[in-house]
Amino acid sequence: MIKRNKLTAALTAAVVVAVVFGMLCVPAAMAKPQGGSDDAGTNQTFTNEVKSFYATGGNITPVNFTEIDFVTGKWQGFYGNVSGELVLANDGGVNKFVEWTWLNNGTVFAAAQEMNFTEWRALEAKNAAAIDTAFGFVAGDSDSADHTFTETSDALVIAGQSVPGVANGQAVTLSSAATNWETNAYALTGGTITDYVFAGNISVDGTAFDGTPQDYQMIVPVTTTEESQIYYFYVELV
Repeated sequence: MIKRNKLTAALTAAVVVAVVFGMLCVPAAMAKPQGGSDDAGTNQTFTNEVKSFYATGGNITPVNFTEIDFVTGKWQGFYGNVSGELVLANDGGVNKFVEWTWLNNGTVFAAAQEMNFTEWRALEAKNAAAIDTAFGFVAGDSDSADHTFTETSDALVIAGQSVPGVANGQAVTLSSAATNWETNAYALTGGTITDYVFAGNISVDGTAFDGTPQDYQMIVPVTTTEESQIYYFYVELV
């Protein structure tokens, strides 16, 4: 049995994302990754400084607002490091029959519900319009999925199974320097919030948004109609 630990990531405007870390289940013919430990850092949220002016009767004062950074309420960013190995082992991985060095390839998945292998097979690539509809975003907003997921989805293989519908899917590129990070969107047939899975590719020792070396960087949408939203994290090492 895979053990999962819950932690809470605070967002702006009292929006909270609960994160559960786990590992992706794969068929018996393939190596089955063991659960990894979770290690979440402190949440960071940008805030603008409030400016004030004295108003006096009879005055006319020009006030310009430039380079305003307004914090989005629609997206949560995740980034961090990944480590592990591929093994043939007993329950819990205490005794390892064979172990292989991980070659730094893989994917980090953020799913809006706990997944099993049958459900992973049912995923299909989704486009920006579908994300906006599912999460209740207005397509015309500057930070809507329509203005965020603007790239073409890459082909995705989960536990040896190709995910269909890539031609109809979209991704957001989060590249930094020479690091090529993307977040791709997928969902089950229903297409509601809990059907969604977002996949971020692993690029070991890539340059993250803050200039630090990290292994993955991705974003997930957060509905603005609820106070909290749960994402379950899975990792596949290949």
